[in-house]
Amino acid sequence: MPSADPLGGYVRHLDSPAVAPRGLRSEWRKERIVASAGTESGYRWQRRTADLWLEAWAPSREKCVAQAVRGLVDSVAKVARGAVNAAGDPVSTVEFEIGGETDEELLVGVLDEVIYRMDVSGQVPVTSTVRAGSRGLDVTCGMAELRTLGAGARAGGAPSGAPPRQRRTASLHAPRMSAGPGYWSCAVTLEV
Repeated sequence: MPSADPLGGYVRHLDSPAVAPRGLRSEWRKERIVASAGTESGYRWQRRTADLWLEAWAPSREKCVAQAVRGLVDSVAKVARGAVNAAGDPVSTVEFEIGGETDEELLVGVLDEVIYRMDVSGQVPVTSTVRAGSRGLDVTCGMAELRTLGAGARAGGAPSGAPPRQRRTASLHAPRMSAGPGYWSCAVTLEV
């Protein structure tokens, strides 16, 4: 049975508390869907024992990738809707270009870059715009500090003054991106 969610979606509990491991009962196999009735775009994610499954949908490929970024940030940092207004404007803007031969490669490239930037800087994208570029996708993210937002973050940023961490790639499995009549959808599994 779905329960109300302050982010405007709902959380559907997929198991009974009796089968969840002790200490993980509140986080075990939840599915979060963020979309309102009648909207054309949204995302949902499900945290499982060793991974995170993420799905997004929107009217265009670029908006679908932007929804996937929002879903990733929500699943990792639990950023509440409206937190940017409460904390002020994003502290920085990051722009990057991702190239790839397939839509799946573009999706994985964008999510990998977002994960890297969250890991190294301790900042999360609170806004994201994705546009078709000459070699793939051009992405612009408004970044905010995790501490500023008061998010219960799982992504670790480098301490102030510390040298940047080496780039590590995200383990993204079974990416799927497809077009339907008037919409795009994508899904990916992230190893956590």
